[in-house]
Amino acid sequence: MKINFKSTILAQNTDEPNVIQFTAEVEKTSNEEYQVYDFREPSENIRNRIEISHDQKRINIFAGTVYVELLWQQEAHFTLSVTGPENQLIEMPITSVWNKKEFSENKYSFEYELFAPNGLEQMKLGDYHIVLTIEE
Repeated sequence: MKINFKSTILAQNTDEPNVIQFTAEVEKTSNEEYQVYDFREPSENIRNRIEISHDQKRINIFAGTVYVELLWQQEAHFTLSVTGPENQLIEMPITSVWNKKEFSENKYSFEYELFAPNGLEQMKLGDYHIVLTIEE
């Protein structure tokens, strides 16, 4: 089974989107709560896992050590951990807002925004659009 993965990221204060697109082998499993897609990003061999709840109201995205939580038409609050300069771990509170989705049997398209605290305000980090197409 294969997954066609496409991610379009428009970071705040940039004009050009960053597009990541690839096809990879995928393992599809299911548990009580989620349909799970487990695959490796081929250029850097980074393990990715995307969990989509059966009611399609929650998505968990794992890309290497990065975790993003999405709740349909709600804010989700989580800690984003990334490796910074000199391999130091940087953790920051993040808010996600997921308001667009188009799901079918073998295709998942969803869009969300990420925000980080900036004093008393929330600073938008960017707009994200992910399309997953599963080929059996």
